[in-house]
Amino acid sequence: MTTSEANLFLRNSLTPIYGEREAKAMTAIIFDEVMHYSAVDVILRADSLLPDFVPRKLSEITARLTAGEGAAAVHSGRGAISRPPLPRVTGHTDSTARNREAG
Repeated sequence: MTTSEANLFLRNSLTPIYGEREAKAMTAIIFDEVMHYSAVDVILRADSLLPDFVPRKLSEITARLTAGEGAAAVHSGRGAISRPPLPRVTGHTDSTARNREAG
């Protein structure tokens, strides 16, 4: 799987549930968390083959996100939607350092 194929896989998997803008943002976060790729890296490495573990990891992440595993309800115009927090799904739940930097 190339970086470009992984990008399309994530966006196509997440868009029906999260919408286009949120799926795009989530895809960028997933690439950063799993591959340590910035948005620029995703573009520059579009044709690069990813390590063997990446497709399996991306499939696991999207399955958990689309299943709503362990999520709290989020209210939308269509009612409550169950969505898991992205950091928990990617395996990075300690956000205290980031919160201190932002605050």
